[in-house]
Amino acid sequence: MFNSIGERMSKVKMLTDVVSEVKKEAPDDVPNWSKRYEEAKVNLKNQLAKGRQLPLGTEAHPLEDFAFNYSVQRDVRAGHVMNIMKKFDPRVCCPVSAVRRSDSKRLYIFDGQHRAVSLALLGYDSIPVTIVETDEPAFDAEAFEIVNDSGILRAGTEEIHRCLLHRYKMGETETERVVTAHLVQQVFDSCEIDLEPKRVRKSPGKCGPNKHYFSHFDYAYKGIKMAGPIGLTDALLSIKNTYGDEDGGEINQGLFIGLMKQFQMGQEAKRLNRLPNDWMTKMLEAMKKVCPSGVLVHSATKKQWQHANGVGWDAPVAMAHMLREVYLIEDGTFEPSYMPNVTLKLEEGDIANESEAQTAFNKYVK
Repeated sequence: MFNSIGERMSKVKMLTDVVSEVKKEAPDDVPNWSKRYEEAKVNLKNQLAKGRQLPLGTEAHPLEDFAFNYSVQRDVRAGHVMNIMKKFDPRVCCPVSAVRRSDSKRLYIFDGQHRAVSLALLGYDSIPVTIVETDEPAFDAEAFEIVNDSGILRAGTEEIHRCLLHRYKMGETETERVVTAHLVQQVFDSCEIDLEPKRVRKSPGKCGPNKHYFSHFDYAYKGIKMAGPIGLTDALLSIKNTYGDEDGGEINQGLFIGLMKQFQMGQEAKRLNRLPNDWMTKMLEAMKKVCPSGVLVHSATKKQWQHANGVGWDAPVAMAHMLREVYLIEDGTFEPSYMPNVTLKLEEGDIANESEAQTAFNKYVK
């Protein structure tokens, strides 16, 4: 938007001009902008058809009244505008905040730039605003700093999960994210494993009732999308029943992503139907013979992967292939899935020196 700091420091742009720039530049900056923009407008049309309107209680001003002082404001980010539009619900659209000087009718937005651009793109001709009237020359800069540097606390995955569960309980059973959250929680409840962050687990009055817990919400959601409720259940119970008595009852995330990657590879290669129903448990039982600590398996696999493949670290791939190589050495009744040209060199006995790998896989050293 600006070619130099000097240009930025002296530039004021009207909201309508910024919207025009976004319309022109966004298709080149944001993947599938045009399609997603049309979908956002359709979504708004559906919201309005349900009687959903912008909140009352604040002034609404026409687009032409608003401006941005780019000696204060950041550049508009079209990707963020799209994120606002695709989830837009008029009922939870907060008013923008602006300052008005005594010698001008312009409203200089210091909080809500992307919101204002989104509303304009969606077809609104006026925007709700709370107005601060002051002639302090640096107020908008001070306000921008306070608003954007005051420790804004974003909702964590735990809070989002809880909100999705509440939406399901209140009867919202057609939204995919809401249904997914419900299925995830059903799986964890059936496994008697609490899905909660470590900080909650450490709080006796707040933690769940079960002996075991899993702290990575993103992995849980990825797991059910990848393996479905049955595959997710098998993975959780396999870890719980083999490595569940260590680390305060936490379901080991390294073992989890290894099993999920094994499932994904087997699914893609159409090999899952060739495996026994308890293949996950058998792979972990083989690993348990070699290394009784799941925490050590994770850290040792990283060292061994770097030793065998260089400094890079692809955790899911590495964990999946470590489980595979140990199982083939210790049991080998069936052949787990694999990716071509991936090895951790266990069979060759080439174990990383002076590392956790030596401790975990010492029996394979040749």
